[in-house]
Amino acid sequence: VPIQLRRSRRSRRPKPSRCNRPMSDSDARPSRCLLTSVKQTEKRTSEQSSIPRSLQKGSDRLSQNTGNASENNLLAEKPRFSIEPLSSAFDRTNFSCGTEALDRYCREQMGQDARRNLAIPYVLLAEGSTVVSGYYTLSCTGIPTTDLPEDVRKRIPYELAPALLLGRFAVAGEAQGQELGKLTLIDALRRSLEISKSAAATGVVVDAKDERAAGFYEHMGFIRFPENPLRLYLPMKTIERLFGEWAI
Repeated sequence: VPIQLRRSRRSRRPKPSRCNRPMSDSDARPSRCLLTSVKQTEKRTSEQSSIPRSLQKGSDRLSQNTGNASENNLLAEKPRFSIEPLSSAFDRTNFSCGTEALDRYCREQMGQDARRNLAIPYVLLAEGSTVVSGYYTLSCTGIPTTDLPEDVRKRIPYELAPALLLGRFAVAGEAQGQELGKLTLIDALRRSLEISKSAAATGVVVDAKDERAAGFYEHMGFIRFPENPLRLYLPMKTIERLFGEWAI
């Protein structure tokens, strides 16, 4: 009598899913499951880490006006404006924004800080003009992690967190009322994101000169320091999402 052999049933190991696959350093782009995880994480993040509508509108307007958020041109309705690194060819002699300390810095101190590599100034210029209509400066800084908001502090295992300092920021009186302040801030955040790809920075810090200025930055999504309400912070992760970039 022929004997029929039955195949033994072996437990099949489940195939590893793409989400469980270890990611190698050679992966040039984030996998779909990673992007999905990031999107799911975004839904669970607090309001402080979400992109505020005013900041998103400024970024959208910058993209529409330039055609590409990575370009250096910046436009208002009329006239056109651009933001350039400081040059001796630009006229700062009559700059006036209504705050004497910021006016004096633009006229007298800005060039010295640039030459000494203490800060990198960028200036706002109307098309066809060399007269400075606004400016901001960027430099490196370190923040004691104990000063940061708790939801940011718990993710940094060091005493100091590297960051970029938005040291000075002003728009001339004749250029105010055209939302150039928002667009100039967006440009500063874009440059900060570019710098963070070469030199690590957890976010952008700004020291507001008064409560009105602090309110402007807070409206644009910055978070106040618990012990110093005139010092504010915007996480680099928020800036990355603002410009549609994903970091691994």
